[in-house]
Formats: sequence, structure tokens, C-alpha cells
Amino acid sequence: MKIRVAIVRGRNIKILSPSMFRIYDVRGDLPAIEDTPYTITRKSTITATPGGIKIGGKLVPLNACRIVPQTRRPIAVYEVEERWYYGDLCLYKNDDGTIDVVSEVGLEDYLAGVLGREVSASWPAEALKAQAVASRTRVLYQREVARRHNRRFDVQSDIRDQVYGGVPASAEARKLSDAVRATAGQVLTYNGLIFKNYFSSTCGGMTEDAMRVFDEDPGHHPPGGVACPYCKSSPVYTWKHRVPKAEVEKRIRQHTTDDVGEIISIRTLHPDAVGHGDEVEVKHTKGTTIFPDANKFRTTVLGRGDVKFWKGGRWHAAAEHDIHREFIMSTAFTARVLDDTVEFSGRGWGHAVGMCQYGARGMAEAGRNYRAILLHYYPGAKIAQNYHLQPQT
Repeated sequence: MKIRVAIVRGRNIKILSPSMFRIYDVRGDLPAIEDTPYTITRKSTITATPGGIKIGGKLVPLNACRIVPQTRRPIAVYEVEERWYYGDLCLYKNDDGTIDVVSEVGLEDYLAGVLGREVSASWPAEALKAQAVASRTRVLYQREVARRHNRRFDVQSDIRDQVYGGVPASAEARKLSDAVRATAGQVLTYNGLIFKNYFSSTCGGMTEDAMRVFDEDPGHHPPGGVACPYCKSSPVYTWKHRVPKAEVEKRIRQHTTDDVGEIISIRTLHPDAVGHGDEVEVKHTKGTTIFPDANKFRTTVLGRGDVKFWKGGRWHAAAEHDIHREFIMSTAFTARVLDDTVEFSGRGWGHAVGMCQYGARGMAEAGRNYRAILLHYYPGAKIAQNYHLQPQT
């Protein structure tokens, strides 16, 4: 079974393939140019041209094509950083001159490339197995939905679906592949069907409900509100951030039609037992603005930027790719508005729906197996051995 992963869109994408490959039409039926194998031993640019797609010095006179390796060796794709991918690469030329690169990879290779990005290869084997089953369930659900809607890819390679890094580092590959193989074919079902399962880093003490956070049909998803005493070892079980007040005000104004004055207070509404709110209330000098989706307020309204975080008794500036670049790390937060900064304090990281990944690690360290972990975080679900169960829509 193949998974189509959208790995990059850009104008300046480079590839490297020391091993032989051929170029076909995007369906893989006919040679796109002469049917001879090629190698690319130096980084070469993929560009869109009026006549098609240029791969290095070779013009493919099509708006979409497929690069097919002739051996089981990966191809490197470069945009910001180098990553290696097993399987075919499908290239699509867009009207704006960008190229979409879609990796078509076997399911088990895909899962090995996901595990090392979603969790750490150093974690206990039972936690890795739990993540393997959760990730397999999610991608098979997404695959079926994508193909029903005729999309050119099944999943994105980032947090919009699951983080996929291609071929894992050699030091990690064996342990990750072992977790995938040990759970081969296993998926989660709810009411007999594969469902759109969720997972996130650290719930902060209790999981959230898919209906409350993502407006999912409660008949299609296990309930939230699962107590989690297992994620306390997470480095972001609690956190404290300081953000420039002017930047918070600017971003809030960009996401509302209200005339927003100077911020007086920010608080979540309808918090659960550990503080996850479902709405956010912003009081300011010109009135009150309500954001009806606390998770979108966290991810979209405020997002990422210059943050100082509290650690070891002092404030630190978060580096470019630091997880602390997020203004608010979860919907379980309180805010203190100061003269020129807003101080956010909270628990956990992510939406907190479904499996808590640090909680899974904690359960594994306490001696629980992957089945117990999964059934704890997805109450009422079952573990099935079937790829062909019709997913919920």
C-alpha cells in the first residue's frame, strides 16, 4: 500500500539521486522522455518552464511527471534542509510557477519516517508501538478521504497531518522499524470503523474532547476527558512565556472586525478540570472581543514569534525553531497583562485531543503495553487487524 505525501512546494527545489531512476508520466505508464535511466550526482534544481518541468538540464514536456528509482535507494530533496525519501517522487507544475513534490512511499516506510518526528526513538518500545498504531490509523483514514475527493496527495508532511521526515537517521532506523513491524496491520476502530484519531505532545493532566476542539461528530470519536497523570515528565507540562504586548494586540486586530483598543485582560472560557478552554475572551479599552475557538486562537491568531520563556530561574529568548516560539502552547492557560508585555502561563503543548504522547511514554515507563496505552487514551476504541475497514467521514 502506497501513501502520497506532499513534502514541499517551491520554486527553488533541488534533488540528488546517486542511484539510477527513470522519468515517466505522473501515472507511471509511459516514459516522459527517452526510456533510459539517469543519475543526479550533484544537487540539481527542479524548475517550472513554459514547456514543462526541467529536472537539472533535462526538460520533461509535461506539467506532471514521476521519478521512479530503479533500486531501493532514497532520493534527496532540498529546500530548507536535506531530506531523503524512499519511493517515487511525483512533480506537479502549478500555475504560479511553483512545483509540488509528492513522495509516493510504502506505508511501513512512511510510518518509520513519522515515528522519529512525532516522538523520540529513545522512548520505550511500547510507546513507539502505540504511536505506530495511532499514526497508521490516522494516515489510512486520511488516505481514503483524499482519494474520495480526487486529491493529488493523501497527507501533508507537517503538523497539519503528521510530521514526516523521510528516511530516519541510521542510528534510529532499527528501533523505529521494529515498532512498525511489531504492530503491522493494526489500526484503531470506533464503532467498527477507522476514525480520524488525534494525538498531541502533552495534555497537561487531562485529554480534550474532539467535539469541543474540532467539532467532530461524537458518534465517530472516543470521548475526551481522560485523566492523564503520566505526562508530568514532559518539559512543557507547565510553561511560562512573555510576549510583547504590542505584538499580541496587533495579531488580535488582524483576526477580528472589532475595533480593538488596548488590551486589559485575556482569559479562556468554559475551562475543563485542568484549564483547557473552548473560547477566549479579550477585554480591551473599547469593549470585549470573543474568539469562539480557543485552539485556533492559540495556533492561528497568536501563532509563533518572539517569545521569552522561563526556565531555570530566569528568562530566555526562544531561538528560531524552539518549541517555545509559540505564544501559547495549549488552551490551558492564564494571562497576565503587564505594562508592555503579556505573560502567559499554562500546562501542556498541543490540542490535547486523543493520545497524549508524553503520557504514552510515562505509561510505558510504568510497565504498560501499547494496547493498554491506546485503549486508555481512546476509550471505547478497539485494535483491529484490517486495512480495509471503511473509515468514518
